Amino acid sequence: MTTRFLGLALGSNISPRASHIEQAVEKLQTLSCSDHFLQSSTYVTEPVDCPPGSKEFFNAVIEIECQLEPEAVLQFCQSIELEMGRPLERELNAPRPIDIDLLYYGEHRKKCEALTLPHPRAHQRLFVLEPLAEIRPDLTLPGQKLNVSELREQVLEKHKK
Repeated sequence: MTTRFLGLALGSNISPRASHIEQAVEKLQTLSCSDHFLQSSTYVTEPVDCPPGSKEFFNAVIEIECQLEPEAVLQFCQSIELEMGRPLERELNAPRPIDIDLLYYGEHRKKCEALTLPHPRAHQRLFVLEPLAEIRPDLTLPGQKLNVSELREQVLEKHKK
């Protein structure tokens, strides 16, 4: 596979949230095939579509350069989630030590049961767009007409209404 920039969203709403994000970032850096590494600040966000009583999330986005197939990256991310305590069987969007989502993989597009690239809701989620706009404001996600910064503004306008 060709080398591509890979965007990953990280979220944690079980303490110690900051530590969980840091641990996941360290593990994910091992996927990189170069020195290219971008990391956003950590954002505190309200839970979206989570069970009642769910705590706030810490969210961040990283970008690395990678040569693995998307499915291999997904498997690696899922192994990190399991290693860090996310149960295999769980309620949808239940609290978790770490959640890792593949946002984009260059211009690669894929849709199957296990994986959709780019992430099908990344362009709608402020908890993704805020940190992503910090590190890649001019990035246009595959299938989108607006760049990340413009998408962020669009979502912010919807929230104001």
